[in-house]
Amino acid sequence: MSGEEGAELHGGDITVDGGTSENVYTWTQKWATIQMQLNQLHRECDELLGSSRTSNPRKFGLTNAELADLRDENKCLELAFDKWDDDLYRTLSVIRAKVREFSSTAENIREQMLRKSALELEHRITRYKSQQKVDFDSIMAEEERLSSLMENASRRFSKWQQSSFLTSSPKKYNPAAYQSCGGRPEEDPRLEGIRRAIMKIADQIDHEGGRTGGWSTADHEAFLKVVTGCPGREPEGLLREQVMDRIIRKLPSQLGHDEVKEHIDWWCRYNELEADKKALMEQYRERKELWQRKEGDDHEADLAAERRMAEKRRAAEEAARVERKRLIEQWKKEKEEAARKREEEAVASRAVTNGPTAAELERRRKEKQVGQDSGRLTAYREGKLRREQEEQRLRREREATARRCRSTERPRFEQRNAEIIRGLTNARAQREDSEIKAQRREQKKRRIKAREEEKKEQTELMDTERKKHGVVVAEKFGKAPGSFAGS
Repeated sequence: MSGEEGAELHGGDITVDGGTSENVYTWTQKWATIQMQLNQLHRECDELLGSSRTSNPRKFGLTNAELADLRDENKCLELAFDKWDDDLYRTLSVIRAKVREFSSTAENIREQMLRKSALELEHRITRYKSQQKVDFDSIMAEEERLSSLMENASRRFSKWQQSSFLTSSPKKYNPAAYQSCGGRPEEDPRLEGIRRAIMKIADQIDHEGGRTGGWSTADHEAFLKVVTGCPGREPEGLLREQVMDRIIRKLPSQLGHDEVKEHIDWWCRYNELEADKKALMEQYRERKELWQRKEGDDHEADLAAERRMAEKRRAAEEAARVERKRLIEQWKKEKEEAARKREEEAVASRAVTNGPTAAELERRRKEKQVGQDSGRLTAYREGKLRREQEEQRLRREREATARRCRSTERPRFEQRNAEIIRGLTNARAQREDSEIKAQRREQKKRRIKAREEEKKEQTELMDTERKKHGVVVAEKFGKAPGSFAGS
């Protein structure tokens, strides 16, 4: 995002959610105050860490390895915050670009296209607001959880200060006695491996040019504007000549196809690395939370895992049982079909020599068929009952899932319904236009046919009048009617 766009975003000229410039100015002032407090806290933490490292590393119950872990954790949090901040302002810049484009082209496009563009822009803004609302709720929940942890840790520290071991003679340092409320990461090798993998990915990103791939900020932002506007972001789609030409035209610097191709390759690798890092950070958080709850929740976690495994086993056994039953039913049907064919062949062979015996066999076959049909009907009813029960269970699960994701899926459902309504409306309009055109063509054909019939009648009437006129003239002059035609 360029400096001008950042100034507009922080200056509060326009807002996405319809707020006034005064509200944006107030938020900017609050943001500046929070930023100053954050910088002050960073300085105090650095002073505490520096004093504990230089004067007495064990003064605060921290070793050099623990300090290194704290720095790594802080760096991971900073990387995650930078990624979130970049995504936030990148999305804002895309929305602002769409708003400017819509404002500049609103007077030169048709009403239908204008309405479509406005709906698309409104949907994009609504989706952005919904996503930010979800992020805000998750951050608030995380803040409450951390506040609770801080209160528990403060009470624990107060008890430590009031305990008797602080006044007793110093003992040999034991790292387990100074565990933080979050647990000791060194006790779980998997946490250390995940943290190293995250740092390795971060070092690889820095080695390959950082967040811009070695390009200037302006060139990279111009590149992102073109890439985010493409319908497909796969490497094969971005390497097309049309896309590369658009990128080259938008770049402030004079770069060639080779540089753009290398930057596209880097961008694809960068997205893959960011996705891997995000997944690793999620694993790190989950593993760390699990490790923090391990001391008191090991038994409950084992029971929950056993319940899940038991449910999976029951589901697998149920599926295997249903499959076995299906195979048995299929085998029975095939066996009955083969027996029926053999019986029909026997009946056909006996019908040649003994008619009454063949009729008796046919009667028996029909009775057996009725019994088989009743058995199939019973099996069908049982299967239908099982399917209905399974459908009810799945419906309850879908309803529970829908209730959980209704807040985030509602805009997509509304968009889908709007698209369906638009499609039905367009189809009905096209059908009505086709019917009107067909009626007009039919009316035109009827008019042409009526004119032709009228013209034909007029021609016949004129011929009749000529004949009558010839007869009258012939009678007047005493000649035959045909003599006038010869003269």
